[in-house]
Formats: sequence, C-alpha cells, structure tokens
Amino acid sequence: MSSKFEVIKLNGYHILLNKIADAKICKVEALIDDGFINETVNTSGIAHLIEHLLLDSWSKCKQYKSCNKLLTKYGVSVNAETHANMVCYYIEGLQEHLEIMITYVFSLILKPEFNKGRLNKEKQAVVNELMRFNKQDVDLYNAQNEALYINEGLRNSENVDLQIKNLKNITMGKIKEWVYKYYDTNSIVFVISGNFKKNAILKNIKGIINSADKRGNNVIRDYNLYKPGLEVVHLKEKSKKNTTIVFNFYQYIGAPNKTIFYISFFQLFINSSIHSILMTELRENKKLIYNISFDRIIYPTSIALFLEISTTNDKIKETIKVTIDTLISIMKGKFGKEIFDIMKKKFVLHYYQQCQNPSFYTRFYGEQLLNQIENTDKHIKIYSYEDMVKIINKFTKKEFCLFAKKILNFKNMKVVYQGKREIKDLKTIIGGLINKLK
Repeated sequence: MSSKFEVIKLNGYHILLNKIADAKICKVEALIDDGFINETVNTSGIAHLIEHLLLDSWSKCKQYKSCNKLLTKYGVSVNAETHANMVCYYIEGLQEHLEIMITYVFSLILKPEFNKGRLNKEKQAVVNELMRFNKQDVDLYNAQNEALYINEGLRNSENVDLQIKNLKNITMGKIKEWVYKYYDTNSIVFVISGNFKKNAILKNIKGIINSADKRGNNVIRDYNLYKPGLEVVHLKEKSKKNTTIVFNFYQYIGAPNKTIFYISFFQLFINSSIHSILMTELRENKKLIYNISFDRIIYPTSIALFLEISTTNDKIKETIKVTIDTLISIMKGKFGKEIFDIMKKKFVLHYYQQCQNPSFYTRFYGEQLLNQIENTDKHIKIYSYEDMVKIINKFTKKEFCLFAKKILNFKNMKVVYQGKREIKDLKTIIGGLINKLK
C-alpha cells in the first residue's frame, strides 16, 4: 500500500495530508501537544477530563444529546487518548463519510461548544475509569514517577487519588481557559489519511478554520523534566507474593524522529520476544523471570525508557545484577552479527505487518510532525516508512552500541522495586555494577 504525504499550514495550523490511493477507509486525527506534562498539583487530571468532554463538543450533536448518537449511523469508530505529553482525538470510517469525519474532528478542536449538562456525567466517567486500576500498580507507578520527574504534571500522572480529588474543583470556565491556552496553533497537528480529493477536503477545512476563533501561540514549554542522579526506591507491599522491579532511563536528544526508529529497534534486544537478549538471559538461562514489559515516551527534546520485570522475593539482587550486566553487554556489542541481522529482519517485518492501513500512517507521521512543531518554520523532516526501513538497514552494529550507550544513562538510572523484602545497601551494590562502565 503506497503512501504520499505533504504538510500544509493554514492560519497557523499544521495539517498533514497522507494520500493512500488504494485505501478503503479513512482516518482523521488531531494530535495535541498537551497532556499531563502541562498540569500542576492543583490541575492534575484536567487534561483527561477535557478529552472526555471535547469528544462531545461538536455543535451538531446537541439535537442528538450526544455525538455518539449522531455518528453511530455512519458506522464510524471514534475515540480519544490522554498521554504524558499528547492528547489524541480520532475518527475512522469508510471513504464516503470522510467529509463528516473531517468536520467533526476539526470542529471539536477549533470550535468546541461544551455541553454543560455532561460535565458531571463525564467527571463520574473519569472516576470510574481511574478506579479500574489496580492499587499496587498505581502505587508502583506513582513511586516511579516521583523518582524520575521534576515536572509536577508528570510526577502526578498516575496519582489517581489526587486526580479524583481535583475533579470536584474543575469548572467549565477552567476547562475553556485550558483549551484556549494549550490547544493553540503551535500545539495542534491534524492528520488525514486515506483516499481523498485534496481540493475538496481543503475547502471544507478552510471553511472551519476561517469561522473559528483566532488562537495564537500561547505556551512557553519547559522541557527540564527529570531528576538527575542514580536513585533506588523500595516500596513496601506486604500482600505482594513477588517483587516487581522498574528500571527508568532518560536522555536528552536532538533528533526525535530518528530516535523513535532507533528505540523501536533497540527494544527488540530487551523486550519479551524470543530473540531478545535480555529475555533469553533472565528467563531461559537464569530462570529468574516470566516476562518483560518495555515502554518509552518520546518528548520533543528527550526520551524516557521504562523496563519492568517481576521475580521471586529471594532473587531480587540477582535479577537486578543480571539485568544491568546484560544491558551493559548489549552496549558493548557482546553479541554476534547474526543476532544483529536477525533483529533488523524482525524490525522490518513488524512494520510491514502494521503499515497496511491508514491508522498506522496517521500516527506514524503525526507524531513525527508533533515532535517538531515548534520548529516547523525553520526546518522540518518527516521520514516515510520506506525512509525508516533504509535507516535501520544502514544502521551498523557500532552505531547501535554507541546509541545504546547514550540512552542507557546509568548514572541517572532510577530503580523502583515493590514487594515485601528490602535489600540493604542496594544503591551501593548497583553503583558497583555501574562502575564497570568506567
């Protein structure tokens, strides 16, 4: 499935048109440079509540009492997500309904008419969503964020109790103020993927933008997000039968788009797949764990990595040691060229499996543009899927090891472990392992 994209700027708003000639469905998405990162202790949870409310803020939905009732007849799929540094609103459906999908997404972002009657209803919906989370997990991720972040919003992004408490004080006035401040021209990327006639959809988009209230570039962003230094935290949990360990790494970066590709490739070496070097060592060779969970957050100027594993309470020290030793061995290239070549094939295969639909391209291109949105007037570089495959295929083992060495910043690593047993002097022990790098 071939894809051809271009970026257009209308009245300060960035629109990425992604033409896929043989696509059967279309997707329209708005990616907002907002989320927990802009919140404080007093506003924690507001971005999530706005996400719920905004989905129902299109003026044409009033007579139906909800947008769901209006959009159901088109057979479309609608949803939204709140992340650490991004809020997404998207709709996907058949090509014949593209005009209504574009009108819906652009209108709710640029011309929201908030339904006051839904405020308390959506507050309760947010509470119900937050209460689904397991308390042990919430406590662990809270401790993780406390250890990792300086930024108030990110530190409290998993603080369920605080967010529920704050909901009581969030008024419609505060919501409108937030949207007009943080949903500004320099924070929004619209992406349209599918088979469409460019002139027709641009006419529709221009009409919506021209009839919307003017918004400027309102936000000055602070990307000094992290606490420096090695930190080890034990979270006592008497009822837990095993111990869960989270390793956090962060690094400031200069080229977020290439870094996304390199991190995705690096992930293959440390995730739960059968070819993962870390998984092989921890599970197959040492029989210390069952699985590995890996996640990452890409910010415009930095990246945060999260590596989570669980082990028995008597194997904590050994598991941490084997994990750190294995990560160091990957950094130093202590694996064969055959393994490296296999990982390249797996990476390309994984993306070929994904890229046969507009949904893949929408987020693939959209995130790249969002990560550069403050610099688009100077220089912008968005890589196509084909570009990404070429970049990885040209990636040498030496370059990979240098990259791994950069992102596995052990001197600023955070280790948070949750369980019954606390290991005395664990920070000193970990410090000794890290000294191997000197």
